[in-house]
Amino acid sequence: MAVEQELFDKDQYIKAAFVIFFVGTIGMAINIVVLHQVIKQRIFSYAFGAGCVTHTLANLGITATFTLVIVPFTLVDPSYHTNLYAGRSAHLNVFFYFLAEAAHFFLAVNRFTIMYFPIRYSKIFTKFNCNLMIIVIVVFAFLMSAPNFWLDCLATFNVHKMAFEVKNTACGYVAIVYLCHHFTICLVCVIAVLDMLTFYKIRQIKKVGHVYSSTQKRGREVRFFFQAVAQGINFVLELILYFEISPYISNKWAVFALTTGSWIGVHTIDGIIVIIFNKRIWIRSTVITSGEPYSIPNRSRTNS
Repeated sequence: MAVEQELFDKDQYIKAAFVIFFVGTIGMAINIVVLHQVIKQRIFSYAFGAGCVTHTLANLGITATFTLVIVPFTLVDPSYHTNLYAGRSAHLNVFFYFLAEAAHFFLAVNRFTIMYFPIRYSKIFTKFNCNLMIIVIVVFAFLMSAPNFWLDCLATFNVHKMAFEVKNTACGYVAIVYLCHHFTICLVCVIAVLDMLTFYKIRQIKKVGHVYSSTQKRGREVRFFFQAVAQGINFVLELILYFEISPYISNKWAVFALTTGSWIGVHTIDGIIVIIFNKRIWIRSTVITSGEPYSIPNRSRTNS
């Protein structure tokens, strides 16, 4: 059973706002650098690069919303959070949340396809198809966040809890509990199945070394897979902390850390994961060894 949570007074929520600003600024900086370097260094294929760029933009959107919208409103005039037009921070965050979620699914499908259908992969993930898929992802995120256009559905940021507060309406319950929680759990399960099947195929590939033309390429695909898995685990962590654990905690600072803190932190860590798995992001090189780069159009074929 959920417990009654302590509330922040003015001095405390101002301190919490500065914590959000500090962590959010770090998150923005990391994701901006990752976005710039992924495009500049062109170390990914077009398909995987498109997924990573979309996901990084979602991370940047979430950290920027907390840093550049929620913090100023909290410090200047908290009533802005409940304004029909200005108080759209929850709407923005839900949109970017589903954008990140869909990007996870795209990356999982991408890795699954390259492992199980390596010959057909180049025909499935052409530049045109990738662009179309990204458009579908954006439309999906827009539609999933669309209930927030209605005031009865729109969650508001409560400065006395320093977290988003779900409207006590049927629409508010559907928008957050069913869509953000239940639907996400179902999609995460699908992604987990795809990842397990991909991992199984990777194990098989290790036993049959001739499946790919080179050890370097095989190692690259494995690294991309584990990057996607690490990002998926990071995303699941946000779900567990926010929805499953925080309702049973009464201490206001602990709840703040598990809700708002985890939301910003997870999308900051996501950028760090990209850096960890792709050290070449920081290496200037004129030689591209990872297939067709993200920013270069497809030629006669599309590599992974």
